[in-house]
Amino acid sequence: MRDRNFQTSVNLLIEADSYSRLKKAKIIKKTSMSKIIRQGILLVLDKIDKENNAVIVEKTVSETKNGIYTRPVPITLPEEMFEQIKSITDRENMGLSDYIRVAIQEKLTTTENNKIQKTLRR
Repeated sequence: MRDRNFQTSVNLLIEADSYSRLKKAKIIKKTSMSKIIRQGILLVLDKIDKENNAVIVEKTVSETKNGIYTRPVPITLPEEMFEQIKSITDRENMGLSDYIRVAIQEKLTTTENNKIQKTLRR
């Protein structure tokens, strides 16, 4: 059984001509139709990001190696904090999880920098 790193399935309706082209491309590229579709989606999303000057979040090691995040961490937020985050993510067209990941990464970076600075001052 193949190791799968994908968590969300999508049902997709496409035109018959596109399906035929997709089948041919799959044979030419010796890959799956799903992989071609995923790559195409990423190209379109990248184009939209560039057109809208979207903030591009630096990829983490787990993203580049596995393609996804693998450790879910459920958290409970005060309603006011959730609404603030929701408002920002809606305005920035960003997922809640992405925003929270960036906030945590910034905090970790700050904490690590503070530890390093304290060590250097000694």
